[in-house]
Amino acid sequence: PRWAEMGDPERLPYRQQEARLRQEYNARMREYRASGKEAAWDADGPVPEDPEKPRKPRTAWNIFQAEAKASGVSAASAKWRSMTADEQAVYRARAAAEKEAYEKKMAAYSSSGKAAAWVQKVTELRRAGDDVPEV
Repeated sequence: PRWAEMGDPERLPYRQQEARLRQEYNARMREYRASGKEAAWDADGPVPEDPEKPRKPRTAWNIFQAEAKASGVSAASAKWRSMTADEQAVYRARAAAEKEAYEKKMAAYSSSGKAAAWVQKVTELRRAGDDVPEV
């Protein structure tokens, strides 16, 4: 039976199981926090994105939407869906050009060693207790 159709006596075993599992979870969470592992996890959290890393290219829809911004998203979406493949091809070609340029920039960025240098810089700042730059 569905939960909404159950009476209180039928729901009781599920509620008891939920209460038992919640107690177990809370006990484990208290142990985890007391161990100091949570604080270490937060300190080693994800590395913020490198400000020098090339931005991802826009899609054909993003390019079209930016140009049709004045008409609103709903109107732009309806217009995009009503466009023929030939009409959309203009935006797809521009998106392909942006993607190609992005791939060249990413190849240069990756081979320059800047990505590894950024991760190392953030790691060193965290170890020293300094603030990590927000991007």
